[in-house]
Amino acid sequence: MTQSWRALGAALVTSCIALVGLAACGDESGAPVSAGPTSSQSSDLPGVFTLGGVEPDNGRTPLLNFIGGAQESIDVVIYQFDDAQIRQALIDAHNRGIAVRVLMSWQLYLNKNQYADPSSRNYNRNTPTFNELRSAGIDVAWSRHQFPYTHQKSVVSDAGTDHGRAFIADYNFAPTYFDDGPSPFEKNEGGARGFAVTSSDQGVVNEMTRVFNADWPPFSTGEPYTDPHLVWSPTTPQFAGEPPGTSGVALPELINQASKTLNVYMYLADPNDPQLNQLIAAAQRGVKVRFVANCGALTKNDLKRVKSAGIKVVYQPTSASDANRFLFIHTKTLIADFGTAQQVGYVGSVNIYLKASLARLRELGALPRDANALAPINATFERDYANSKTKCPANTAAGRADILSPGKTR
Repeated sequence: MTQSWRALGAALVTSCIALVGLAACGDESGAPVSAGPTSSQSSDLPGVFTLGGVEPDNGRTPLLNFIGGAQESIDVVIYQFDDAQIRQALIDAHNRGIAVRVLMSWQLYLNKNQYADPSSRNYNRNTPTFNELRSAGIDVAWSRHQFPYTHQKSVVSDAGTDHGRAFIADYNFAPTYFDDGPSPFEKNEGGARGFAVTSSDQGVVNEMTRVFNADWPPFSTGEPYTDPHLVWSPTTPQFAGEPPGTSGVALPELINQASKTLNVYMYLADPNDPQLNQLIAAAQRGVKVRFVANCGALTKNDLKRVKSAGIKVVYQPTSASDANRFLFIHTKTLIADFGTAQQVGYVGSVNIYLKASLARLRELGALPRDANALAPINATFERDYANSKTKCPANTAAGRADILSPGKTR
């Protein structure tokens, strides 16, 4: 939704080889090399996640309530953070005795960030929040530089207790992700679709805490990722001893094991992306595949291949609060076989169809199977699908959408 990640998504599409090298971008014929659980789609893992919010419908309330419910500690990992209300909620928690740590991405969508110069086009817009939190006495740190971007969006409360909780989102802590009024980025846009899930499962909480501690200065290598409910990137180790992430196994497996339906929010895809090709193959084997997409999320050639496979694609769902405005698709959510015993979804920061997001960035996602998480997410998809356009406006139909082009600074 914001300038930073829109431009980052386009930059990953257009400069993956320059940024990470061909091997790190992943093989064009398959998913990036990864290691981790290969049985992540097992259906005997109920009761792990609940819905943490639908954006922009629910606004900041779910996240503020999560922060307000902490009793001992709060650990935040965030890509972009410039929302005053969330910042104040963390300060309030600190002031009532909660141990708060906040880890922010050391750079946003441009390299060589200049933290102190707001006039620089390379300015990291996390800096004011970083400085205000530090001035309030909160422990705040920049993420490790080996990750080009720490794109993870999560909060853990009360780690190490029997009431620890996790909050995993696909949206940044910025006003444009919570507000559904007129957007500063695109005419007639009115908010960004996003989701979050929460968990009281101590396996989930403990693994997220272990990774947080490894990613917190002075940094350590961490341990292998073993929790089957979580999806981690990067799949290609970025420093000696780093365990490979699981996203290159779990996400392709989710698509390949679908037998009935795949409901897909399509933010943006690399040309001829391996996971996009898996969605096409799923449609060709009889799975009902539907996209709610941004205009220009796919190249002309990929859009042609998608439609030839029988995949239905719609665009720009109408805002629930203003029928004259549409929602930007920032979520990367995917729902497989909803309503069956095999149902599973994905919610999180990993951009499934951008190779560098799997291969090189710090990312986190969840694999909910529970009806109390999946039912409202799927209902939102159905509403968005029913209230979307079948064609894009003429000014966004050619090639990639202008709102995602690397030359734009929005």
